[in-house]
Amino acid sequence: MDLTQAMQTLKWLDEERRKDKATIAALQERVEGQEQRLAQQAAQIRELQTAMAGVQGVLVKVKEFEETVSNYRNELLLQMDQRDKARRKEMAESERLRRLEYESLIVNLKEMEKELSVLPRYEENLTALRAADQRLNETLQQLEVAVADLGKRSDDRLQTVAYLEEQRRADNRRIVELEHEAVELRKKIENLVKKLPLLEETLQKQQRRVDEAIEETRKYEKPIEELRISDFQREQKMKQYLDQGKQVAAEMERLRVQTQGFIEQQQLVKRALSALEKFRARIERRQDELAERQRMNEEQSQKRWEEWQEARLKEQKKRDVVIEERWRQQRETNETYLKRLDKMQSTLEMHRAQLVTMWEESRAQATSLLKAAQDVYQTLNEPIDEQLAVLHSDGQE
Repeated sequence: MDLTQAMQTLKWLDEERRKDKATIAALQERVEGQEQRLAQQAAQIRELQTAMAGVQGVLVKVKEFEETVSNYRNELLLQMDQRDKARRKEMAESERLRRLEYESLIVNLKEMEKELSVLPRYEENLTALRAADQRLNETLQQLEVAVADLGKRSDDRLQTVAYLEEQRRADNRRIVELEHEAVELRKKIENLVKKLPLLEETLQKQQRRVDEAIEETRKYEKPIEELRISDFQREQKMKQYLDQGKQVAAEMERLRVQTQGFIEQQQLVKRALSALEKFRARIERRQDELAERQRMNEEQSQKRWEEWQEARLKEQKKRDVVIEERWRQQRETNETYLKRLDKMQSTLEMHRAQLVTMWEESRAQATSLLKAAQDVYQTLNEPIDEQLAVLHSDGQE
């Protein structure tokens, strides 16, 4: 191969290298353009994300506004219920006061009727007191007779006790004498052994007599104890009778004082009866005035209640209109936001599809560029390899 061909080959290789540089520069420009487009699309995505965040904030504000409206409605309902309860409480309190006044008037009238109805019973009580006084006098006379009888019975029992005590002393003396006789008999038994059976029989007889005497004294112990108990009971009864006598005297004094009080009360009632007609007339006039006042109060209360209900209905209607208008505006605002959100959603989907397409195109372009570069490289390397092979072969020759 001559030098001219080599120079032409080098020129051609140089031109091809320049073309490759131009192609690489163009490819770099395209890559930079793609990067700029990607940066712009990333900026658009960030703007869309910011817009989405703003929309979400608006939605949160919408929810907060709905909650505020709901809370305001609940507060209005609560205030209305509280006012209604307060009104009912005031009406119940006024009704209770009117009822108390009416009941107090009824009670006063009943007390007056009771005080007037007591007069017939006063005479019955006086008659009963006289009968009770007579019965008490009879009871006192009976008590005096019973006390005298008890005194006699106690004297008789004392005489019986004295006789029993004298008999017991005689028995004791007899027992002592028998004991002396028993000692003498024991001495005689020791001295007179031959007369032992007779002495034993005598001792048995004496022993039987002693036993009989002891049994006899034991028989008197129970009556004596009964007499002591009856004496103690008699003393207690006497004390009770004396206490009852004192109580009867005190009761008589109380009845006397009460009778005197009844007489004074009767005089007071008689004086009060003279003024009863005037008082009854005043009560009747007062009842008529109270009934008229109550009727007027009821009419005024009913009128105020109707006016308040009418005003409340008007206010409620106005509030309902305002609330309905606000709800309508809110629904329109919500619909506007929803439409914007729908549009933004479709735009977002479109941008997402464009981004996917763009990135896929970029990847395809990069793949095609890589393939083209590889083809160019292979195309450039083949003649170079051939020329190098020729040069190597020429050098070896």
